Amino acid sequence: MATSVVTAVDFSVKAEDKENDSYDLTSQSSVSVEFKYEAFDVFSDAINEAETDATQEVNNISRITFSENTATVNLKTTKDSKLLVGVYIEDETKLLGVETKDVTDVDTEVKVKVNITMPEYFIAKGYIVDSYTMKPISTVYTCTYYTSDMQQLFDSNIDSFDKD
Repeated sequence: MATSVVTAVDFSVKAEDKENDSYDLTSQSSVSVEFKYEAFDVFSDAINEAETDATQEVNNISRITFSENTATVNLKTTKDSKLLVGVYIEDETKLLGVETKDVTDVDTEVKVKVNITMPEYFIAKGYIVDSYTMKPISTVYTCTYYTSDMQQLFDSNIDSFDKD
């Protein structure tokens, strides 16, 4: 029996019942996978290590903005790594495109061209991974600025709302 789990970041592993080799693997988005094989101990350890690395080191994205299909990403990383920027449809059910860029510890703002035809409304996500292991070293940054709800809010004024 094979079980696979695919995620970007933010997994935590809790050993609820070590005697039975049973683990509960959950993410912030409430995904849960349970497995009962010792072979997954290595996988569990790697996920915990990534979470520890992300909290011990200052690797993060503080802003993503777009001009056409070029993302400007404000970031901080403590080592040579890769930045991943993905563009999703508004409900996040489909990834439209993703691009990577090598970054160093001196980079604070980088531009990444996402080679897709940009939709009118979208969500962008970015995170930083180790260049060699591809292990996440930051949490996912989600930019909702370009959703229809946010654009409608930005286009509104005081007269757009009821007086009561």
